[in-house]
Amino acid sequence: MARADDMRRELMSIFQTELDEHLSLLNQGLLALEQGADPAHRADQINTLFRAAHSLKGAARAVNLKDIAHLAHRLEDALDALRQQDITLLPRDFDWMLAGVDTLRVAMDGHLRGAPLSDEQLETRFPPAPLDSPVTVSSGVSVQLPPAASLPKELENSGDALLLKTASSKEEAKVTATHFSDHVAAPSTTTATTLPSPAMEEVTAVPPLTVAEDTVRVATAKLDGLMDALGELLVARMRADQVFEQSRTLEQRMQDWQKKWRRTRPHHQRWQKRGGPPREGEWRMVTEFLARHETDLNALSVDLSALRVQLTHDRNHLQRVTDELQEGIRKTRMLPIHSLFALFPRMVRDLAHERGKDILLQLEGGDIEVDRQVLELSKDPLTHLLRNAVDHGIETPDQRRASGKSPRGIIRLRAAQRGNHLVIEVADDGRGIDPNAVRQAALKHGLISAHEAAALDEEATLNLIFRAGLSTARQVSAISGRGVGLDVVRTNLEQMRGLARIANQPGQGVVFSLLLPLTLATSQVLLVETGSQIVALPATHVERILRVPANRIGQVDGQPVIHVEGRPLPLLSLARLLRLSAVEPPMAGEVRLPVAVLNVLDKRLVLQVDDFLSTQEVIIKPLGRQLRRVRNVAGVTVLGDGRLVPVLNVADLVKTIQREPTAAAPLRVVAIEPQRIVVVDDSITTRTLEKNILESAGYEVRVFADGQEAWDWLRRDDSRLPDAIVSDVNMPRMDGFALASAVKGDSRLARLPIVLVTSLDSPEDRLQGMEAGADAYIVKSLFDQRELLAVIKRFIE
Repeated sequence: MARADDMRRELMSIFQTELDEHLSLLNQGLLALEQGADPAHRADQINTLFRAAHSLKGAARAVNLKDIAHLAHRLEDALDALRQQDITLLPRDFDWMLAGVDTLRVAMDGHLRGAPLSDEQLETRFPPAPLDSPVTVSSGVSVQLPPAASLPKELENSGDALLLKTASSKEEAKVTATHFSDHVAAPSTTTATTLPSPAMEEVTAVPPLTVAEDTVRVATAKLDGLMDALGELLVARMRADQVFEQSRTLEQRMQDWQKKWRRTRPHHQRWQKRGGPPREGEWRMVTEFLARHETDLNALSVDLSALRVQLTHDRNHLQRVTDELQEGIRKTRMLPIHSLFALFPRMVRDLAHERGKDILLQLEGGDIEVDRQVLELSKDPLTHLLRNAVDHGIETPDQRRASGKSPRGIIRLRAAQRGNHLVIEVADDGRGIDPNAVRQAALKHGLISAHEAAALDEEATLNLIFRAGLSTARQVSAISGRGVGLDVVRTNLEQMRGLARIANQPGQGVVFSLLLPLTLATSQVLLVETGSQIVALPATHVERILRVPANRIGQVDGQPVIHVEGRPLPLLSLARLLRLSAVEPPMAGEVRLPVAVLNVLDKRLVLQVDDFLSTQEVIIKPLGRQLRRVRNVAGVTVLGDGRLVPVLNVADLVKTIQREPTAAAPLRVVAIEPQRIVVVDDSITTRTLEKNILESAGYEVRVFADGQEAWDWLRRDDSRLPDAIVSDVNMPRMDGFALASAVKGDSRLARLPIVLVTSLDSPEDRLQGMEAGADAYIVKSLFDQRELLAVIKRFIE
């Protein structure tokens, strides 16, 4: 019996999915038919609707939901009449058929709750087509849609049912098909699964049905891609096992080396304590160890190099596989946005009829795929925006005629992809928003003071409609009020790290633009340092990064600005926006400030930071219930070294800038001489590269082609010594070792830090560099500009 109940629940879950598809098709098809189908395609549309009702009837019979089968049959008969005759339907006919679609949904919800609706309730919601409600045939003949037809008795328990009654004394039935169709194959005697006979049990006797687990349909091609990536991941795991064994071998060899040294060390220690020449046995033990030591070190070096190469290869391979797997998993969460848009035509149609308005809803961009969570969080904001557009945006036909507009209003719901973001526009050609009315309503409800109202520009005024409790409607409407419920838009957008923008033309209409991420699973971020803290900026908002000389920062109305593509843009301190620094320190005119240019709904922000670190793909984690809402912070991410880094909320930053203009206080640029670095290298390419790196960091750079040229300049230049020297080793006339020795041997220059940057990476070369007096040794094969800057900063600051 338990197995029978489980199978019934599985079948009902499958039927529920099929029901949703058929009801969606019926809703969309009836709305398209009502708006006026192309005569060339009208017959195809009606046939499609008829097949949907017919298939739904058969599927309902298959799971013994007689009430749903009965309702679908009634709708099927009406659509069949439309197929047979060229009937012009009236609005009330569409109302009746759409009511049938709604009743099918309500009936299914009743079964899911374990409380099916009674026959009287269903008849009230979807009565038979009234005999006194004729529809006009194009030829002038009057007919009516057919009344409800009762389910034929001979079909109720016939072969059209999936659950077949048998003569078994245990009142069980054999399942002979596992798919929904109008005809079922003859009962099989070889393989059968038993279920309680529907003829012997009422539907209500079955335990209440539960809603199926939250699921997403995934295309087989996406699953195939995941399986391929999984296969590659298994290969990577096997390679990791191999590397693990190699590391164990190296560890064992190191332990063997340590054992040899432990045996040799007592002889060496006795020799050191006694002083004088070693005895024959002591000398033999030490020399044998040293000979084996060189051999062991060489072998270890070769093995470690091979292991490093293999680890590098494996790391790159694993990174590629995990990227593919991550992208594949992300795609399984993606759904076309038309699955969300399909919910709204019926809603707009019903609301328009209720308000006596003629409105056409246009949908665009439905094939764009969006993260399922984004779709769910977008539903309520779009619902509120569309309800407001119907109730208070679009005028009545008479009002539109008086304004010189077409009687039919247009609402456009449009989706477009912009990089890794989704832009959804809700636009109408109605009356628009009256900024003065919004301002007065905000004053009336105590949301702003009179002083604040006087200082608001139009954009800030329009943004007031997202405040909870604000309404400009003169009468309370059951549907909406311009601004009523729009705080839901703001709340949901904040959860998605999205933004809203309003383009308003009073008397002509309004456009709400919502900027949303395509996915909430992962995000590309730019890691920056500001106010001695590391924070992450969503990379999708970062248009470019610059290093701007401080003396090129201008001012407009007392505010600092920089010019980007010929346009002056306000320069803002991110540290001050985040309250990480109260004032900016004075800076030299030649210092190049790290600046990030952000683009937010076609508006640019320029943020000054201390330094750029890197870009990374990260998983953003919520702050938790204790810190559910922290201004300017969308969440946190964990870096590879375990550090927690806050991910900034760009929408909040925009609000903070609007509320706190002091964050853009002028920067203090003073005449401080930049620190001077000497670069010595015989390669013009290397000299130029290092010069550009250092100058971008704000240093003054003097370059020389070899050590002798640099040494001659250092000896004769008495005006001002450099703050550090960066030198190559292999150079003509005087190499880097000789230059370092000469500098450290001169009392006037001895305190100058010297950084050797060379391709020589042997331990002997490093030792020689240290003996010559170099303060740091950087190998070119491992050269990283951040390391160079960090080394110089450590020595001269």
